[in-house]
Amino acid sequence: MPGIADIPGLEIHGKGVADFPLPVGYVDGEGKVHRHLTLREMTGVEDDMMGNADLPIGERCTNVLASCVDRIGDVTDKEVIRKAIGDELEVGLPLTEQDRIAAMIYLRRASLGEIYKFERDCPRCGKKAENRATDLRTLKIDECEHPSRRRVKITLPRSGKTAVVKVLTAKGALEIGKLRPDQKDLKTLAIVVRVESIDGQPLGDPFAATTKIKALPQADRNMIRKVYNAMETYVETDIDVECRNPICRYKWQFPLDVGQGFFLDLEDTVSAEGLNWL
Repeated sequence: MPGIADIPGLEIHGKGVADFPLPVGYVDGEGKVHRHLTLREMTGVEDDMMGNADLPIGERCTNVLASCVDRIGDVTDKEVIRKAIGDELEVGLPLTEQDRIAAMIYLRRASLGEIYKFERDCPRCGKKAENRATDLRTLKIDECEHPSRRRVKITLPRSGKTAVVKVLTAKGALEIGKLRPDQKDLKTLAIVVRVESIDGQPLGDPFAATTKIKALPQADRNMIRKVYNAMETYVETDIDVECRNPICRYKWQFPLDVGQGFFLDLEDTVSAEGLNWL
């Protein structure tokens, strides 16, 4: 297993503080790209922020990252940092949602270490995959070649309509969270928050826009998905698991949830017998 100091682009500042490379980055008003993130470990302040169920998870992540990020590239102004993280800038381009996911993974590494422990039930035989772990340093995070390119115009193959597709940022992720969607709407909403306009007409309110996107032919929807997948930098969040039941040996993946549970680290329990009771 490689040491943490062996990671290209990673600079160690001390316990719980480190620099990490962002996949896309913040582009300031002069066009300069800021791609390195300096953050500190979480404290109880951010733990409570993450547990605030009154807010959508995307807003909680914005609050936590804005609190823990000390620098983005050359920028140390906390107000600018928050606006770049939360997509509230008046000029420039904010962090993308892929940047935010990467930043949450980095924050977990700085706060709790590189090893993420988990247990999952095998979807085939039901046997629990116990005492499993993955090294978060092995997750693949690609670097975007053109961080300033965030919008694409396409012609939809079935309807012939023209659509402008954009890279997902915090604003779109927050729109999904505020709607608190049912699972049946998630595929449509994932498209809604990435489509800026169709035939020159802005989609407008995300809730109302779902009707327009649901009415699109499946070929058009698939094309939009292919386009935004090509636009958005890859950040790996799927964890591989293999069942150890010798009769089963099923292999599957589960998506890493970078929300509240990601920072609890409760798989290792403490025995009451081993405590220094007073």
